[in-house]
Order: sequence, then C-alpha cells, then structure tokens
Amino acid sequence: MREFITGTYPMGLYTIKDGAEPAEGDMIAIDSSAEAQQADDVAGLVVVGCCYKLQPNGTELEVRDGIQPYTNSETHPLTRDDRGSYCYVEAVNTVSSDPGDNEVLAGVVVDVYNEEVFVDNRPASIAAAKGNTITGPAGADGDSPFGDSYTVLEADDTNGTTSIVSGLSAITSLNVQIRRAGVDVTEDAVVTVTDGTITVADGAATYALTAGDVIYWLASGTV
Repeated sequence: MREFITGTYPMGLYTIKDGAEPAEGDMIAIDSSAEAQQADDVAGLVVVGCCYKLQPNGTELEVRDGIQPYTNSETHPLTRDDRGSYCYVEAVNTVSSDPGDNEVLAGVVVDVYNEEVFVDNRPASIAAAKGNTITGPAGADGDSPFGDSYTVLEADDTNGTTSIVSGLSAITSLNVQIRRAGVDVTEDAVVTVTDGTITVADGAATYALTAGDVIYWLASGTV
C-alpha cells in the first residue's frame, strides 16, 4: 500500500472501467463516464486520488485523496525547486514536469525526496491546476495557500447559498471544485470573494446547492 500523508478516508466509490486493472495504491483517474482506471497520459482523464481499496465484487474501488509519493520521471524529472508547482501524469504512477501529449494533471508538488515526488491530489488542488480560478482582492507578495473542504448542509440547500471563512484576511486567488457523489458538478456555480470569506451560491441555470455536496477550495492571500 502506498504511503499516505494526509487525505480523506475514503473520498468516493467508483466503478472500474471495463478492461482496467488498477491495484491498491495506484493513482486513479476517471473518464467522461466517471469510470475509474489507472491514471495515465490519456486524453480526457481527471485524477481523483489514490486507490485505497478494491471492492470484493471486482467492479468498484474506493479512492482516497491526499498527499502521496509517486515515481519521478526520468526524462522530465521534478526537483525541490518545483514545490508548489503543478505536475502531470507521464505514465502509470509516474509524474513529470512536462505536460506530455494530453496534459493530465496529477496535482501539486509538495516535495521531492528519495527519488519520489510527493503530490497533493486533493480535488481542490486538481481544480486549481485545471485553472478554475476566481480572483479576489489584491494581497501581499509571498502569499501562502490555504485549503479545505466543506459539506453543504440542509440549511445551505434551502437558502441557496453558503459562506466559508478561509482563515485569510484577504484572498488573492481562489480555486473551487464542487463534487456530488464523486462527480464534479461545479458547472455555473456562483462563487464570490469578500475579504477572506468565500461565498458559493446557486448558478443561473445548472448548479443548485444541494445538501451533501462537498466544496473543495484552495485559496492564497494574506493572513
């Protein structure tokens, strides 16, 4: 089993794609049908975490997100200077500084140690890497990232809006992803920033705040 530093336990249950043979500890990605397979440099894949457990039925697996170590690329290796940068899936359980043919994002580089790259592949980090960025008030140089998740309550569902206190006094950039039963439903959700508070509300057409939705966010700014 791959070493875990931090993460959810587990994050979601996914159907395994026909013909795929993931193993416990593998980096996992889903395709447009939300079916799980080993993450690879294949068009349309989105990394969702690491395989925590294969189900006895042989057709499903549990995914845990967090910070895990993966093999460093030999042709486009990452270094400690890349900490805080995004990395890409080069091959099964191998990450690279190069986007490859299909730019499959693995997550954020936390550290490089003993020829392994420790990657944060929590959904907020993947959302950040995909460029789901909303710019907030200007902050100071040297901003540091804050991130967490929030599960939507019945009251939020009724009100059609919820506010999250980030712990920052001012947010300079914000990355948000909303997941429902393991599927990205962010769509046209209205996300706004006031000082250090993040507000998520129903969209104009598609997204409706629903109890049980998980809002993953990654913000940077001034404390």
